[in-house]
Amino acid sequence: MIDWHDVLREHRDRSDCGFSLSVCFGDPPTDDLVRIREHYDYYAQRDDPGAEYSYTVLVARGELGELVGLLAAKAGQIDLPADPEEALLTCLRTLVATGQLPTAGLKAAHTTVQRWLDEAGIAHTTKSWAWINSD
Repeated sequence: MIDWHDVLREHRDRSDCGFSLSVCFGDPPTDDLVRIREHYDYYAQRDDPGAEYSYTVLVARGELGELVGLLAAKAGQIDLPADPEEALLTCLRTLVATGQLPTAGLKAAHTTVQRWLDEAGIAHTTKSWAWINSD
């Protein structure tokens, strides 16, 4: 089972949508990926049965130290936990809180993290997922 760690979770009144930015750390050797996911849950409305969308950036666990270093440099002077997983969560939460990692627009966090990784030369892939309720 995959455990997701929330960086941000909120309800967006304008679109009646649940939004989350979260991170999952794979369990080697079967899963060696770090996932940073932006997820939207559009609730059912009168004429709309609802839908879910997610946009994920995937980085090899072996790149976790570089990823933390990149995000820590962007976050500035912050105290980081020694554990690299907790350090990544701390960096992301700080970047969201200071507005450096935007979350207001569709795929805003996803595209920003992807751009930062591209600029730093950190290998990554992306994955999109959608579910449309057809009831």
